[in-house]
Amino acid sequence: AMQVSSPPPLFEGAVGLVLDYGSVYSGSGRAQLKPQLAGFVRYGRFTIHGAGGFSTRSDVDVDKGLAADVFRGAKWRATVGLRGERGRKASASPQLTGMGNVADTIRARLGFRWQLAPQWSASTGLRMDALGRVGGSVLDASVTHDWRLSPTARVSASWGISAASQSYMQAWHGITPEQAQTSGYMPFQAKAGLRSTGLGVTWRQDIQDGD
Repeated sequence: AMQVSSPPPLFEGAVGLVLDYGSVYSGSGRAQLKPQLAGFVRYGRFTIHGAGGFSTRSDVDVDKGLAADVFRGAKWRATVGLRGERGRKASASPQLTGMGNVADTIRARLGFRWQLAPQWSASTGLRMDALGRVGGSVLDASVTHDWRLSPTARVSASWGISAASQSYMQAWHGITPEQAQTSGYMPFQAKAGLRSTGLGVTWRQDIQDGD
């Protein structure tokens, strides 16, 4: 007999704890381990999501920030959304003295996700500065593999990269003539290119069976 999958629930949510190990700020040589409270709330096509790589019980990846599905097919999904982007304070490191701050901003994101195989998925997204504070755009892409340990437990591993436009890279990694005068560094014109890469592992345990 043909098995018909049940539709996803109208309302879903999750909470958790994420341990993030990464640079103190983009481009920093110092790394730190930061615990973060994570979670999401989803109602229909709309989602509010904090830190962490969560997915819903119906295996729909959740985009960080405020997002909405604009199309959902059998193998791929398109979303639009807004997410906050933290800037950088010159006080974060003595190496940034005289460099000024990089402002906080909000970026609009257009994302796509493909289900390549039952346990493999790929996603990509383009983020643009919605407030014009930093400028530039960021393109990210990732591949994820899932292992189903039980009906209520799953482990996911992902690898992702991101690249950015010239104006974004200049804001974060370049040195203008004005910044050179106040910091003592030589002027540097950054170019568009690879911004970051990273690996992630997520373990999920549902409190009860979603069937």
